[in-house]
Amino acid sequence: MSLLTDALQFQATHREQLPALDLLSSRFDRFGSKVLNWRELSAVVRYLAGQLRLRFYQADPDQADPQSVQANARLGHVIGNDPCDVLVALACPVAGLVEVPIDRAAGAGFQQACFAAADAATLGHDEKRSLCCAAIEAALSGTMSEPGPLRSLLAENDASLILWTSGTADRPKGVVLSAGGLCCNAQAKWNAVPQTAADRRLTVLSIAHAYARTCDLGTWLLSGCQLTIDRGYDGWLQQAPRVKPTLCNMVPSLAQRVQQRGDFSGDLRWLGCGGAAMTEDQFHAWSDRGVSVIQGYGLTETGPVIASQSPQTSLPLLCGHLVDHWQYRLRDDVLQVRGPATMLGYLGESGLMQNRIDSQGWLDTGDRVRICQQSGQFEILGRSDDQINLDNGYSLDPLLIERAVAAIRGVRAAVVQPDPSGRHVRLWIELDAETGTVEGVQLEAVLQRLPAWQRPQQFHAFTVPDNLRAEVYNFKGGMKRQQMYSYLDSISVS
Repeated sequence: MSLLTDALQFQATHREQLPALDLLSSRFDRFGSKVLNWRELSAVVRYLAGQLRLRFYQADPDQADPQSVQANARLGHVIGNDPCDVLVALACPVAGLVEVPIDRAAGAGFQQACFAAADAATLGHDEKRSLCCAAIEAALSGTMSEPGPLRSLLAENDASLILWTSGTADRPKGVVLSAGGLCCNAQAKWNAVPQTAADRRLTVLSIAHAYARTCDLGTWLLSGCQLTIDRGYDGWLQQAPRVKPTLCNMVPSLAQRVQQRGDFSGDLRWLGCGGAAMTEDQFHAWSDRGVSVIQGYGLTETGPVIASQSPQTSLPLLCGHLVDHWQYRLRDDVLQVRGPATMLGYLGESGLMQNRIDSQGWLDTGDRVRICQQSGQFEILGRSDDQINLDNGYSLDPLLIERAVAAIRGVRAAVVQPDPSGRHVRLWIELDAETGTVEGVQLEAVLQRLPAWQRPQQFHAFTVPDNLRAEVYNFKGGMKRQQMYSYLDSISVS
């Protein structure tokens, strides 16, 4: 299969009566506990795609050339993680539209700025829900004519999706991904972690971001299993007891909250973890409950999966082997990759694209990586631009120290920062609100393992207010280092 629309058509043809999309979520209960089967889902997508095209082509939509108004063929919508969002995502390529999803949690100002930068028409919440409900009702009424094969109006090399990433920087960038690249990357992930039509997938990460878009939606379409969608920790609490998922993807902070609660579904067999590696304690806590933790690595710019573990290669603190279709090389320990899932570019920023991808197609990830000699898996050491160079000639990777300290019971987060002299570093520790203390013996043991020049000379406590967390952490929990340093400087002065 070269396109994810082909996967949907395959399921509608070969698994037409099997459950596909659960319509019940905490924010969408119009159709009660109805679960669309694959044939019904295909019909809904076809109807919805026709309605979306009418918004762009006032003449006969079947005769309109979807490439003729490329700049205006972008459809933006706010993602709250309910079934309507999934239906629009599936309908856009069938309508010949480039989808521009924005996470609701990003806030109204960010959403409007992204829509404006993308020159996208916007589909409001009420209109989206109205169109989706009409499509579902039409498909379920039995009055629709027998449909022909479902097909995408976007070719493999066409832009299909624009996702927004700030990474560890302060300015979001529109990452343009191709229709073929999205399918290729989903297939690579599916090959690494095989799933079947008997699985039940619960999606609680925003499908406005690359991780859930490929590792949830993409692999769902390829596997033919049932999908339930909701958002975050509350979504897990709402849906997991009802659907008893066998598969779920999370980021480490969410996985920790679910694990600490302890009453998660006993049917869960694989837990995907991305954004960062779990601590060893977290990893083993899940393993002890019979759940295989599947860790991976990638970037929005790579669709996103570059490396993934499989159930047979699940190990703590590592992120797996290279998945299909990628080549890699290391330049001074910095990972560069090349493959068909690489982004088409940054929206409206050709210069930034040239700085990131060379003339031979090698994309500089900016991440320092080493290959584990025992397992052959990737281990992420940190960002190349995060390395701290001290005035005494030594250098260190703050992430390695921060990760070790954050694994100590009672520590919510740790930050290593150069002190004002430039010769040493200081350690900032944010305590877990529930624990309130840090085990000093464990902290001393961690620091004693470091070379003398890496050991912090100053120690400070800090707290990031909830209303500022989005300024210093990205949605996956990764630190925006310069913003964090600025915040810490501000509270140390005050």
